[in-house]
Amino acid sequence: MTSRVHGGLITASVGAQAKLAIRYQTRHTEALKNDSGRLATGKRINKAADDAARLAISTKLNAQTRGKGQAMRNANDAISLVQMAEGGLGEISNTITRLRELAIQSASDTITDSERYMLDLENNRSKDTINQISGTNMLFGHQLLKGQSRTLDLQIDSGSSGYSRVQVSLDDLAQSTDALGISSIRLDSKRGAQEALEYLDKAMDKVSGTRAKLGALQKRFISTTDKLQTDIHSFKAADSRLMDTDFAKTTADMTINKIKESVTTSVQGQANFDMQQALKLIG
Repeated sequence: MTSRVHGGLITASVGAQAKLAIRYQTRHTEALKNDSGRLATGKRINKAADDAARLAISTKLNAQTRGKGQAMRNANDAISLVQMAEGGLGEISNTITRLRELAIQSASDTITDSERYMLDLENNRSKDTINQISGTNMLFGHQLLKGQSRTLDLQIDSGSSGYSRVQVSLDDLAQSTDALGISSIRLDSKRGAQEALEYLDKAMDKVSGTRAKLGALQKRFISTTDKLQTDIHSFKAADSRLMDTDFAKTTADMTINKIKESVTTSVQGQANFDMQQALKLIG
C-alpha cells in the first residue's frame, strides 16, 4: 500500500515536470517563430497581435504617405499644364510684338498704300496664328488658351479641405484675338495702323499679365512639390521608427530563445526518462 502511494506521488511529480517542460517549450518555440518573422520581413510588427495600437498608427501613416505621393504627382502634372500654357503665351507675345512693328511701319508716311496692303496681309496671317495657338494649346484634354468657361480643380495635397486644392479659371487665360481685342485691327491705312497700336499695347499688357499669373502659379506648384517631398520623408521616417525591426536586439532574443528551447527539450527528455524509471520502481 505504501509503495503504491509513493509510486503515485513520484509519477504525479514527474508528469507535472513533463507538462511544465512542454508548456515552456511551446512558449519558446512561438517566440522563435516571431523572431524569425521579424528578421525575415524587417518589421517589428507583422500582425495586430504584436502591437495593435502601433499597427493602426502605421496604417494611417502609410495611407498619408501614399496620398502625399499622389498629390506630388498631381502637382507635377499641374506644373506641366502651366508650362504648356506659358509656352503658348510666349509665342503669342512674339506675334503681337511683330504686329506692333508692322503697325508702326504702316503708320508712317514713308510707305505707300500698296505697301500697307502687303503689311495688312501679314497682319491677317499673324492674327490667324494667334487664334491657332490659342485653339490648339491643349493638355490633359483641356484647351488652355481658348477661353473655355470652366474652372480646373487641381488637387495638390492629400487633405480634403480647400487648402489642398488650387482653382484655375480657363476663362481668365483666354488669348484669342477676340479676347485680346485685336481681331478687327487693320493696317491697310495710316489711320487704321495708328489706332491699331493702342489695341496692340493693351493686348500685350494682357498677355504679360497672364504670363505673370502663370509664373506665380508655377512657383507655387514647385514649392508644393518640395513640401510634399519633405512630408513623405517625415512620414516614412516615423513609420520606420514604429515598425522596423531592431536587428541587434531581435538576433540576441532569438539566440536566447534557442538556448531556452534546447534546455526545455532536455528537461522534457529527462522527465520522460524519470517517468520510465518511476514506473519500473512501482511495477
